[in-house]
Amino acid sequence: MSEFDIVAQPGGLPARPKQSAEKPHAFGARPTARPKLTPQVAREIEGTTAAKPTPPLLNLAGDQTEWGMLGNQHQGDCVLAAFGHLLEVWSKYTTAHEVVIAENDVLQAYKDLSGWDGNPNDEGPGLQISTGANFMINTGFSGLKIFRSDLLPRTPSNDQQGSVLTAQKVRDYISAYGGVVIMFVVPQNLPYTGAPWTGALGPETGDSHCVPLIGYDQTWFECITWGYVQKMNWDFLTTYCSEVWLVGGQSWIAASGETPSGLNRDQLNQDIAYDSSGAWA
Repeated sequence: MSEFDIVAQPGGLPARPKQSAEKPHAFGARPTARPKLTPQVAREIEGTTAAKPTPPLLNLAGDQTEWGMLGNQHQGDCVLAAFGHLLEVWSKYTTAHEVVIAENDVLQAYKDLSGWDGNPNDEGPGLQISTGANFMINTGFSGLKIFRSDLLPRTPSNDQQGSVLTAQKVRDYISAYGGVVIMFVVPQNLPYTGAPWTGALGPETGDSHCVPLIGYDQTWFECITWGYVQKMNWDFLTTYCSEVWLVGGQSWIAASGETPSGLNRDQLNQDIAYDSSGAWA
């Protein structure tokens, strides 16, 4: 694969190793108030302006299977862990040199933002994705920040008509922006052993979890969570996903001045700036 290019890849996503026992895990995502749609939001759930077409398969995680926990094995810092992993993926894909985010930095930010008392046996109160996004815009990790993040006004849907969030549009966003950050309501029978997540995992619990989607083929989407790459299908997303956030960051822009999908910073920022006109009410 070219260092600065997204290309179609043969076959499907690689098999990922399953675990012999449950992964250690905590949650911690808190819902964000979804903005209301107004007639002025003409760009709601549009296609991207990426110069390069969306490939049928994208594997931004590459052959790397272990990504570190960033504190989410015991603390409810999944929102910050999701952004941290996204930065790691971007740096590795655009420069072939992964920036590794320090777990202690993530936990300190979680403590500062949530009021968690630092007790390792306490998950803490969790965070909204909007709170994590603001931190990433203003502070970030290891000198890396994002410059834009916006909540889409729709959740995943199997409806193929109108302004809805379809599987292909999510693939478009992952290809154009290097991933999306999602929240889902944790189902009762969610497996923690690496088995794929589907829409038939039982009723919702009271917990929510935040992960970055960083790959796809025509059957599966992939995220990084609890230190590993995890597959889920579209049925899982339409059943349990409650928020989808677009994210723009300098680390997704290569030395050429463009993202692997052919966007410069201004185009990337404009694509994601759904609320720049104050259209949310």
